[in-house]
Amino acid sequence: MNRLKQGGKFFLVLLGFALLTAYAVIFNNTSGWLLWLFYVGFILLNLVTLVFPLRQLQLTVSETFWTQAGTTFLLPVTVKSRGWFWVPAFSVSLPQHAQQPIFRSFYHGQRLTLNFPIEGLQRGIYPDLSVLVTAGDWFGLFQKSRKYVLPSELVVLPAVDESMAQFVPRLRKEQQMTLFGERTAEIRNHREYHRGDSLKQIDWKLTARSRQLMIREYQEKQESPVVFIFWGEAGPFFETQLRAYFNVQQQLAGLLAIQQYLVTAAGGEFLQGDRVFAAAKGFEQKPELFAFKNKTLLVFTGSSQPDTQLTAQIADWERTNQVKLYDLVSLSHSLKTRTEATATQEKTPAEGREER
Repeated sequence: MNRLKQGGKFFLVLLGFALLTAYAVIFNNTSGWLLWLFYVGFILLNLVTLVFPLRQLQLTVSETFWTQAGTTFLLPVTVKSRGWFWVPAFSVSLPQHAQQPIFRSFYHGQRLTLNFPIEGLQRGIYPDLSVLVTAGDWFGLFQKSRKYVLPSELVVLPAVDESMAQFVPRLRKEQQMTLFGERTAEIRNHREYHRGDSLKQIDWKLTARSRQLMIREYQEKQESPVVFIFWGEAGPFFETQLRAYFNVQQQLAGLLAIQQYLVTAAGGEFLQGDRVFAAAKGFEQKPELFAFKNKTLLVFTGSSQPDTQLTAQIADWERTNQVKLYDLVSLSHSLKTRTEATATQEKTPAEGREER
């Protein structure tokens, strides 16, 4: 479409030149030739503005830009010339992401930072940012453009889900093991009494035999390590499940030291960074998984009724671990409904006051 429009403009310029030339030759008067000279000068002046090659321009952008799905952000692109450069009309656009180009008039090669508003990106990783630069004359008669492919990528993480904040306190409470630090009836060892030891720990029979105060050291139960497992099976609710889990683990990141194990199409792996959430895809066939032992496994799924694959895997894990399931899809729906209901209740009294 742009080429067709540009071709039409060029045809009109040639047609105007042909008509003015014919007028000047046929009538051969001063006004005709002055008009012809003015038109030719106008065309040449516009052509001169395009003598500077666009390859002189250098464009840079951040190597990696992080954001979340559904959010609007500004993507800065820096433009500068490696030599002398000047054009009357100058525009830069991001064809893949930004609908509107950014225009500048009388650009002379100075360092320029253009902030493009980006919105509506879906979760994923977008490599190699394409930038289209267009230069032209004052009236748009002649234009030239150049496409740059910059070695940059947009990492779009799952969207924000504020409703999951209600679930975090409950999860923290359940995660804290009640057995941590409690004494059992098992005696681990005996030793001499030291000042400050509890008198209740004194073993009087052993003290009588050894004729010195001896106390009992009891075996203590220890907290079993907790592992969060994201069971990312492919399905219509995978995105909802992933978004809910991402928000939960983000809010717990600074509060609890937990291990996270993600089961996706890439296989089963311990979480090393947030990038995996941008690239995650649901699996069709269960991948080979790591064997856990003596741990508390909190499995986050997308259904309250596990299918055959998950049921078999849970049975295998339960041989040597404690396992608990969380249906993130149903949980996310119920929490959102509760949040909307609370917002309506808070809004209703205010509306009532306005009506009165």
